[in-house]
Amino acid sequence: MAAHRSGLEIDPSVSKVDAEDGLRKELATRRPLRITNKNLFDYIFIHSLEIAVEFHLPMQIHTGFGDRELGLRHCTPFHLRAVLEDKRFVKCQIVLLNASYPFSREGSYLASVYSQVEPHFY
Repeated sequence: MAAHRSGLEIDPSVSKVDAEDGLRKELATRRPLRITNKNLFDYIFIHSLEIAVEFHLPMQIHTGFGDRELGLRHCTPFHLRAVLEDKRFVKCQIVLLNASYPFSREGSYLASVYSQVEPHFY
């Protein structure tokens, strides 16, 4: 979902304060809650990775095509490099769903360089 709403250029250092500010901004819109705030998404993403590491669970990440509001250039798995190189997450298995199509080459490259990454084919 992060790929579709805010992009995969995740900031691993986003703070709880930034996320709380993002949530306040989302709630202030008075529209049905549909999270799009980048700081809030990044914080949720990073916190989810921390939980995945703690419980030895794989993290499935949707990359590539999705709904019509998607900014495709923000969905390439290359944007995950900051997360993949963060020492906290080197042991977290990252599964790139749908083989990262249409970014299959990029997803395959990441799987060849980062041992914790694997493309998902079905």
